[in-house]
Amino acid sequence: MRLISEFKDSVKFVIAAISIVLATYFFVIKNTTIPFLLDKIKAQKFYNVFSKYYDLLNPFVYTFDMRKEVVRMLNSKGEDVILELGCGTGYTTEGVILHNKFKILVALDLNKEQLKRAKAKIKHPFVSFVRGDSYYLPFRSFVFDGIITAGMIEYINYPVYFFKEATRVIKNSGTFVIAGPEYKWFSKFGISRFFYTPRIEEMVLFYKNFGYANIQYKLLGPKTYFKTEKYAFSIKGDKYFNENEKELIIIQNANRI
Repeated sequence: MRLISEFKDSVKFVIAAISIVLATYFFVIKNTTIPFLLDKIKAQKFYNVFSKYYDLLNPFVYTFDMRKEVVRMLNSKGEDVILELGCGTGYTTEGVILHNKFKILVALDLNKEQLKRAKAKIKHPFVSFVRGDSYYLPFRSFVFDGIITAGMIEYINYPVYFFKEATRVIKNSGTFVIAGPEYKWFSKFGISRFFYTPRIEEMVLFYKNFGYANIQYKLLGPKTYFKTEKYAFSIKGDKYFNENEKELIIIQNANRI
C-alpha cells in the first residue's frame, strides 16, 4: 500500500512540475526582467491567470501532509486571534481550520482573484478575508497571537520590511510561522532566479535579528516513489518584547483599525 501511495504522489508531482514549468516559461522566462515574480504588478497578473488552476496543482507540490506539518507549528489555542499572510485561494487557511483551534482567523492577500476564490470556498463564522499589502498591514500593533504564512515568502522582495510589519502586529510571545521554498533544491534548476528562495540559515538569522526565541525549523517534501528531495522549509519563532517599541506603536496605531 505504501508503494502505491508513493507512486500516486509521484504521478501527481510530475504533473504539477510540468504545469509549473510551462507557466514559468510563458510568464517568467519569456520576460527579460529577473526576478519576475518579485514585481508586485507582474505577480498579480501571473496569479490572475494561475489562480484558476492553483487549487488543482497546489496539493501536488504542497501536499496535505506537508500542510499539516506547517500549520501544526502554529499550535494555536482556542482563544487566539490568528493572522494568515498571503492566503491565496485558502489552501493553508483550510489547514489552519482543520488542525488548530482559534477565536478569530484573519486571512490577507493582495490579489483580488485569489481572495474571491478563497471566500467562495471557505464559509466559516470566525474566518474573515482582507485585501491588503504585507509591507503595510492595516492592523494595530500587538493584536495577533500568531501569524502564519505559507507559499508567500518567495514573492517578498524586501524581507526586512516584511519581518518588521509582521513583528509589529504580533503580540509578545506570539508565534510566527513561515513556510516556503528552500534555496538548495531550487538553485539546482535555476528556478531561484525567478523568485526568492531563502536558505534556512538566512531565515533563522532574520528571526534572531527581529528578536524571536525558541526558533525551530524543518525541511519538507512529498513522499514520492523516486524519493524527491525535501525542497521546502517551515520555521517558527516566539516574539520577545522590545521596550523600544512602545512610543513607535502609539504613533503607528493612529492610522490603523
